[in-house]
Amino acid sequence: MDTQILDSPLLRKSNNSGLGIFIGGILISILIVCLALYYSGDYDMFSEEPHITAIKNGAPEAYPDITYGDAFESFFSNPDWTYFESDKGRDIVEFTGGCIYANTEVTATIQFEVDMDTGRAEIVYLGFNDVPQSLLIEYALISKVFEEYN
Repeated sequence: MDTQILDSPLLRKSNNSGLGIFIGGILISILIVCLALYYSGDYDMFSEEPHITAIKNGAPEAYPDITYGDAFESFFSNPDWTYFESDKGRDIVEFTGGCIYANTEVTATIQFEVDMDTGRAEIVYLGFNDVPQSLLIEYALISKVFEEYN
């Protein structure tokens, strides 16, 4: 056996192994703290934004037993929910998802204005591929979404 190969810098033990163990320990500690906080209920950093939760758990008057969350996530492809405050200071929950309209696949955008104080919300915008749609199309789409879920 050639001793020069064994003494090569490529085969020597790294002097930084303690650093790797230290960083690994810190990451494991952070994970343990996050899980402990999550399961204790003191700090739910994994929870959904409250305005989004309110819309997803809400239901239209015509279909009081079906939530928007269940119906939308069943009907649309790639459902996505976001919250933002409008330029006028209004709370908006925006839903986007794929669907078929006039035999064409489109991305539907539906915006709800939410009033957390009164517990009320209303659809204030519907667009297909960023083209605003009429109230008639809005009613037809919402009816179709909930009828198909029902």
